[in-house]
Amino acid sequence: MIPLDIVPGKAVGNFHIGMPLFECINFIQQEQIDIPSVKISCDEKNPLTSSIKLRINSMNLTLKFEALTQRLKHIEVGLWNQSNLPQLRYSGVFFCSPDIKPTYKMIYKNFGPSHPGELDKENLQYILQYPGLVFTFNIPKENLEAFSNNEIPIEFPDRTSIIASTMKVFYGKSYIQSLLPSLPQNNLYLEPIITIISQGILFSKRNRIIDFDSSVQDVLSELGPPNHVYYKEEDKMRIHSGQGNFGTGCGDYFFNYFNLGVDFLFDIITHEVKKITLHTNFPLHYDFSRYTKCNFSILTKLNEKQSTKTQNSNNTNTNNDQSNDDQLKCDLYSLNEQIKEKSQQQIEAILNNFTIITPETRWVDVQKILGESTKPVINKREISEYNFSATMFFGYRDIIFEIAYNEYIATICLYSTKHQQRLRQIEWREQK
Repeated sequence: MIPLDIVPGKAVGNFHIGMPLFECINFIQQEQIDIPSVKISCDEKNPLTSSIKLRINSMNLTLKFEALTQRLKHIEVGLWNQSNLPQLRYSGVFFCSPDIKPTYKMIYKNFGPSHPGELDKENLQYILQYPGLVFTFNIPKENLEAFSNNEIPIEFPDRTSIIASTMKVFYGKSYIQSLLPSLPQNNLYLEPIITIISQGILFSKRNRIIDFDSSVQDVLSELGPPNHVYYKEEDKMRIHSGQGNFGTGCGDYFFNYFNLGVDFLFDIITHEVKKITLHTNFPLHYDFSRYTKCNFSILTKLNEKQSTKTQNSNNTNTNNDQSNDDQLKCDLYSLNEQIKEKSQQQIEAILNNFTIITPETRWVDVQKILGESTKPVINKREISEYNFSATMFFGYRDIIFEIAYNEYIATICLYSTKHQQRLRQIEWREQK
């Protein structure tokens, strides 16, 4: 078993508090470490109400990720199996291993004095907390009274040592009040991506726009090289478009930006962006863990109050340049000018003037915003031993929603009808 260095409030081995879920799974898959399996669990019906848990049995580790940000919030090390104890060390000294029991005396010796712990009579536990670190000791019911008078549980009345059952690493004042550390100013994880249907997407921190006129060179210049390039052999959704030439191959190709949660599909003839796919990375979806969560905000319309304000401004100040500059314009390029050099709070204030669809929006609320959709296309995927739940594709003009069985958004596909028509004209001329 690999030795794990404990850094209170920060890390256990290579797993650090605040670590994105995507980065954590990539590390497990790519590093040459002996992890035969990882068990993932969450609330399937309400995935935003509880943590996403990664259980690594071979290391006695449970990693708990906050559902909304998908960042590591708690690291729990199980110490209950005395025949399979992990190797844990603090400041270079082991306090737990197959040969060293994590007793109260051993923990006190390595971590030093602390405030008296708390006795949880309901759960039969004694809880000892250090800054960024908490140990839990199981107390047999018959020995509960021995520690009810603020006694330090060095050993049981029969002189046997009290041994820790779990160790938890967290960030914050206490485990109950634990927080996620702030991301550095220049960190682009969960960068807000502003989306306007039929137009494209705007990366708000780096002020970069990818639209349906963007070429391969534009995307490479704005975002750098993709993590992967995938060439389509066929377009399985083409049958629903009413186009011919079925089964004749496709040739279009994807740029997969797994670290951004975004895919770009390029037309094989024009080499321009044809479709944009945004991934929410919810657990139990076929693509879970392949992508980081895309933090998109789809602007659908001005809120009623803002819309009324804009109309009044247009009616009463048609010749006033200042009022025209102040009013919001719902296109990517003017919006990009408005948010340049703005703080995140200022950007959020601008976006609050719109009705927005985000990764957390339920399908029933999407329909309230965009209206009822047409009958869905059902998609069912089965791979070896995994049987993924069916998802449904609902289409509106220039946008397709893939909805999971729990009614959360799995992916969003953006395209431009005008751009598609232009591409078909080019293809038709090429075929002639």
